[in-house]
Amino acid sequence: MTISSENNSGSLDDSSGIPAPPKSTNDPTIGDIKWKIQCLCRSKQPTTLVVRDLVTQLGLTEEVQEWFITTCLRDEEWSEETLGQGDIVYWKRLLHALMKEIERDGSAVVADVVGNALVDLNMEQRREDMGGMECSSWLRKRYTYTGMNDCGKECCDDIEIWSHVNMFEGSTGCFEWDAGYFMAEYVMSHPEIFQNRACMEIGCGCGMVTIVLSRLCGNSPVLATDGNEETLQNCASNMRRNGIKIGSCHGYEQQEHMSRPVMMKCFQWEHGWHSLVQDDMVQEALNNHTNTSAPLCVLGADVLYDPEIIPTIVPLIAEILEYMHQLRHGDESTNPSYVYLSTRRRSDTTLEKFLNAVKAEPRLCMEDLSEHAHATDAIRFCHIPSLDDSRTAESILLHRLWYSIEC
Repeated sequence: MTISSENNSGSLDDSSGIPAPPKSTNDPTIGDIKWKIQCLCRSKQPTTLVVRDLVTQLGLTEEVQEWFITTCLRDEEWSEETLGQGDIVYWKRLLHALMKEIERDGSAVVADVVGNALVDLNMEQRREDMGGMECSSWLRKRYTYTGMNDCGKECCDDIEIWSHVNMFEGSTGCFEWDAGYFMAEYVMSHPEIFQNRACMEIGCGCGMVTIVLSRLCGNSPVLATDGNEETLQNCASNMRRNGIKIGSCHGYEQQEHMSRPVMMKCFQWEHGWHSLVQDDMVQEALNNHTNTSAPLCVLGADVLYDPEIIPTIVPLIAEILEYMHQLRHGDESTNPSYVYLSTRRRSDTTLEKFLNAVKAEPRLCMEDLSEHAHATDAIRFCHIPSLDDSRTAESILLHRLWYSIEC
């Protein structure tokens, strides 16, 4: 989806139904505040957080209530045939939280607007075909990113993601993580690193990083892998929702404003790299697209969440990079294959275990790009509360690893 041009009120542009981000200023305008609240609703942030920001920044006048319900709560997804039970539950909770705050505040209620919203929410609940998965466990979320990348290109677009309502339901890969947002921002801000070269995501989860990789120009393949079949199934659905085809890049010539196809494979890390490259399609993609000018880039977001996984994933990274070194006949002195890992720092013990495991691999080199990434990422997602919190943002690390006989 392409974002429409800005209007003065900060509300929806009638021509497209997609919000336009106002120009950022040091002193937020009403339009800036409205845009923030729209972003919180579209990405389905906690209802208490949404209502709190609404009350503290705009108040609860009848005009504000009507704007919030008709523009934020009754947003464009209500008119589409993709409103699942999880979405309806969220919108009901948001409406109830609003009503509770209005009652506490003693403000007058815009009865007809509230009543119509409740009637619509209580209608027969629609389901979307997600390959047999129950929609009651899923939420449709939309994120807007904007900014100028290193190539001087202005970027402003949406990503639509379906994820589990509850992070403890199903696979951890069916939920979005802060390190995934951060990795996606890094890819979009520095496209020259990733475009025109084969890219693979390990632990692709909901597919946020894979989606932005696919949107970069070039004909090289993008491979999304995960060890959980449910996660891969949801990731594939998210690809299609963002206009991305699933399949090989063989014979594909990318057209302007089109995404690269994505190959998807189930990959259990404990089975080793060679279990994946035995696949004919994967092998063909690597042999055809990883040459001296376009080595492989491997990306992983929040894959170091469990210290028990480190003895498996670090040797796997070394195996991948050594394989690429041999595939390219050792010609990686000036342009090696890289592995990029973004990690939310939760435990010093886990981080130390990872750093020690890397040091134990004699030909594995590593560089901490965290400071550089935080300083240079110019494309950002709009109003994701966890990333807007400086303490959370600063806890996200970015490491780059490569193979060298001189390490």
